[in-house]
Amino acid sequence: MSCKVTFVTRLFTQPPHLPLLSCPQQTTAATIILIAGKTKIWERRKGSKREAQVSFLCLAFTFMAFPAESEYNEGKGLMILATLHMKLPPIKPGDKRRSNAKPPVINKVIYIHENTTFINMRVAVIRKSFLRGYLLVGGLDEDGRLQLGTPFTLEYSIPHNTAFKDIELASKSDWDMFVEKMKDTAKAGGKLTIREKVL
Repeated sequence: MSCKVTFVTRLFTQPPHLPLLSCPQQTTAATIILIAGKTKIWERRKGSKREAQVSFLCLAFTFMAFPAESEYNEGKGLMILATLHMKLPPIKPGDKRRSNAKPPVINKVIYIHENTTFINMRVAVIRKSFLRGYLLVGGLDEDGRLQLGTPFTLEYSIPHNTAFKDIELASKSDWDMFVEKMKDTAKAGGKLTIREKVL
């Protein structure tokens, strides 16, 4: 994820002596306040330098869209061992399915920032990591739970914790609990299982 911030103004462009403002994925959410009287700003325009005097009272920009760098796993985030159990593909007309046929299984290691919301986690894991965006049907109801008709189920487990094994993950509160438990583990991680429903 990236963010390009452009100041659209005829008074000045990005001056050479000020750092470019960028918002990479793990840039700290910050409030930038510039307070000055008369400030000299050098700008390059068509290969020439022009000095402009700009009076600032208070110019503030607040960026809240990007989370701070994660505190876990060297800034990468919480480590999730994710497993996607897909449903069996449809059989062709005239063919028979083997009695021991098993659904395809895909495993991935995914890092998630600890401040990621439940609904954004679904997008990051299912769409971006597993490339199964078609499963993201519906959203959350008013209670923060997966809506009826969601074509998959979620379960989580915490390593070396038998009390948290194959726990249903169906709501915002479930996700918050999973995150807190992952934070307490030695490797700041857990296991997530996604099962595609046979509808």
